[in-house]
Amino acid sequence: MKIMTFNILEGGDSLLNNLTYRLDTIARIVRGANPDIVALQECTDWDKDGQKTLHEFERQVGMLALLAVTNGFPVGLLVKPDYGIMFADALTKGFWHGALDVVVADADNVTTRFMNVHLHPNDPRVKFREISKVLEQYEGGERTIILGDMNSLSHLDKIELSDLSEQTQSRQVVDGALDFRVSRSLQAAGFVDAYAALHAGNPEPTIPTRAARGSIFTPARLDYIYVSRDLRSSLRSIEVVKNDDSDVASDHYPLVLEIADASMNGRT
Repeated sequence: MKIMTFNILEGGDSLLNNLTYRLDTIARIVRGANPDIVALQECTDWDKDGQKTLHEFERQVGMLALLAVTNGFPVGLLVKPDYGIMFADALTKGFWHGALDVVVADADNVTTRFMNVHLHPNDPRVKFREISKVLEQYEGGERTIILGDMNSLSHLDKIELSDLSEQTQSRQVVDGALDFRVSRSLQAAGFVDAYAALHAGNPEPTIPTRAARGSIFTPARLDYIYVSRDLRSSLRSIEVVKNDDSDVASDHYPLVLEIADASMNGRT
């Protein structure tokens, strides 16, 4: 199984580095990675005009989509047609953006729960409250993947406060210290940071991209895929997708994870 998370910046249809319409490029990135599951953040206005943009994107990538419309930026989850959607719910109360909770089943009826989250962009205290609400939905022992734009730094990346711009510090600091409660609470709940597990000590920033190189924020890893402990041995690869298309499609780079395990008969 191959899984992607991608913050596409304001629906893929706003100005970035002299480009406005970026959806064709975003769709090309998805097709090139050929994931089974795609978690998207910032699906802005995809709910308008009878979900016209959502359905057009489904057509371009050959997947089925679910959308959670919130007071902030909508989040979406796309699934290949050969997977069944067993359950879907939107978490919006108490969230700035929101989360999408979806259970899918493969051809062998093996189910996996995906929780696509987009945490608060600024206040670390709010981010912690939001991820706590997400973790309240988790049932121990269930194959679960929590992924998305966490807008938070990880305690596993050995980041020093002095390395960060003032603008980045303002979004990551509480009482004069870096706030790592999002990553620590996920770890405490039994989740494994897939990128850190396979690239120990070598964090690769997921933001900003080349198109956003004028960003006032320090390059950082803000996009994550966490897997429940039972999937740790199933991790095969995880990479930040960097190419000519992903350099200009958004201010975030996509992240792609590949897993395989015995319950899937060695398939990926």
